[in-house]
Amino acid sequence: LLCLATSRSMAATVLSYFWELASLDVDRRVKAASSLIAALNTAQSEFAATSAAGGQPLCPDLEYAVRRLVRGLASPRDGARQGFGAALIELCAALEIVTPELILEQIESTLQLTGAAKGSEERDVLFGRLFACSALVRSHRVAALPAERQSATAARLSALLIAVGGAKAFLQEPAAAVTCELIRTLDPSVVEESVWPTVAPLLPGPLAGWSPHGLMLALALARKLPPARLATLLPHCELRDGS
Repeated sequence: LLCLATSRSMAATVLSYFWELASLDVDRRVKAASSLIAALNTAQSEFAATSAAGGQPLCPDLEYAVRRLVRGLASPRDGARQGFGAALIELCAALEIVTPELILEQIESTLQLTGAAKGSEERDVLFGRLFACSALVRSHRVAALPAERQSATAARLSALLIAVGGAKAFLQEPAAAVTCELIRTLDPSVVEESVWPTVAPLLPGPLAGWSPHGLMLALALARKLPPARLATLLPHCELRDGS
């Protein structure tokens, strides 16, 4: 009975922070995010220390929080995207058990784009995907993965970002900007193997045919890849030292 009461109390505590994450007051958002991460850290530690965990890696509160944080990034309410995004960054950074692969799975399952989604609903889902991808990049968890997992995750993440940019013209530049952030965090070999295939279609032919966001991506590649490899990948132009 005591364990059940504790679980219910913790769940109620965790729930109380989500409303504050959408506050227009920055200090309230920061306090809510900090309190949420601390509560989830405690809940996960207690869960892992008991036999109740079994083969389940995440405690129920943490599972719920990951799902709700990702879903909340599609909300246009007040400061929801800023608050939920900041909380998701800190959660990924603080709890190793919240893996980049888990976040990608939640993005793909929770923020689904269906044929029925139109207008503001479609826009909110796309913004949610963009903010969720940005949070994952800014947590620096992808770059910290072992080589094989890093390559696979970078490929999925860059594909999601390029798809977001391709869905709406007004998202092309922000999606490219987050992709550039991702490129800067990765090893050159991973960029070439996993990110380049998704970026390549945006850089066809001579420089004059590139879009502004395509040029932004090319400059990020120029700062990351060796000149010889860059010349092979982009034979129609010459970029040196990111310029």
